[in-house]
Amino acid sequence: MTTGIENFPNNESTYQLDKEKQAPTPSKPLSLPSRQTVFKFLRLGTGIGVLAILGSYLWRSQTSVVSHQAYINAPILSLHSPMQGQLTLNNLTPGETLTAGTQIGQVQNLRTPEIEVNRQQLQSQLRLDQSQLLLLQQKIANRRQLLADFSQKLVLQQNYQATYHTQQIRLQEAQLRDAQHAAKLADVQAERYGSLVKAGAVSRDRADQAITAAQRANEVVRNRQADLNQARAEQAASTNGLQLSGSKTFSLPDIRARELRTEVADLEEQVQVLRTQIEQDNLKIAHISQQLTLRQNAPITVPTDSVVWSVERRGGALGQHVDSGDPLIKLLDCKQVWVDAFMAEEDVRSLQIGSAVNVRLLTDGQQDQIEGRIQSIRSGVGRVVTGQDVALPPPELVKRAVAVRIMLASDDLKPERFCSVGRSVEVVVSR
Repeated sequence: MTTGIENFPNNESTYQLDKEKQAPTPSKPLSLPSRQTVFKFLRLGTGIGVLAILGSYLWRSQTSVVSHQAYINAPILSLHSPMQGQLTLNNLTPGETLTAGTQIGQVQNLRTPEIEVNRQQLQSQLRLDQSQLLLLQQKIANRRQLLADFSQKLVLQQNYQATYHTQQIRLQEAQLRDAQHAAKLADVQAERYGSLVKAGAVSRDRADQAITAAQRANEVVRNRQADLNQARAEQAASTNGLQLSGSKTFSLPDIRARELRTEVADLEEQVQVLRTQIEQDNLKIAHISQQLTLRQNAPITVPTDSVVWSVERRGGALGQHVDSGDPLIKLLDCKQVWVDAFMAEEDVRSLQIGSAVNVRLLTDGQQDQIEGRIQSIRSGVGRVVTGQDVALPPPELVKRAVAVRIMLASDDLKPERFCSVGRSVEVVVSR
């Protein structure tokens, strides 16, 4: 027979069992994601990003035209030395803004012997021409006085000649009248003797003599009439300065008057030539004097508002020797800033002259946009040489591309940063 104590475990065993039941079971440690899972998520993210970029690119390509290469450009103005001499130039730094008309230096050359010698030679020639002109004018005045004297004598001679011919005509007319009277008387006598011959009062010989005398008298009348006609013709010829009888011989006043007229005409032509020469000498002297002033001190001024691009010569305090045509400074014209963009040939259909475009550039890490308009579209890039002096020349050869020039309409480009010339940009043209 067993007691009740034997049927139950002892107290110590029971406590251990209860303790074991009450003690919490230790949890299993959490396992980290496997490397394959990480790579899986990375591939998934990369794929989504690539798809987004491709989608954005396809969307932009369908709705707009984007340049392959583009950069900001502007014209470059080069200032050269106008002459040989000592250059004195202000202390200029690239990026400095200059206004039009500003004098930035000068070139001095006080030794100009060639120009001075040329001016002295021209002045000597001018004085010589002026002396010759004075002599010619005096000679012309003398010849004109002689011409007046001989012209007066010629008038007197012509008057005397006219009087002589008038007297000759009157004499011939008187002789003609006498001959006509004698012929008339001879005709009457011949007629009378003819009647007497018929009556037998006179012989036939006497009648023939009377008839012959009448014929001679009529012949004298005809000769006198011819002499009168000749005298009148000589008078008309003399009035017109002509001569009928013998070879033409001018009188001394007439000959001298003709010679003096020719001489005066030649002298006046020489005077005109000398006056023209004197005018040319005066113009040359004035031009050389101006050149001499410029050669001694030639200012260097800025032609337009611009920015200093580079300084090729430094004048210094004592100056620097330069030759004529040496480059001194290069200026950037920020008033004519444009963008040279290169686009695919198949996108030319979407481009129109004057169309508005967006020019994107990065400024201090932020994207900025500038408005512009298409000015020109030029194909054959790399096969055409541009004739404009620009800051950045176009590439030598860009295949299957069209050069598009875009004039910028923004004034936000800072001169101290060279108006962003040379900065790469992106040009977007909406389709």
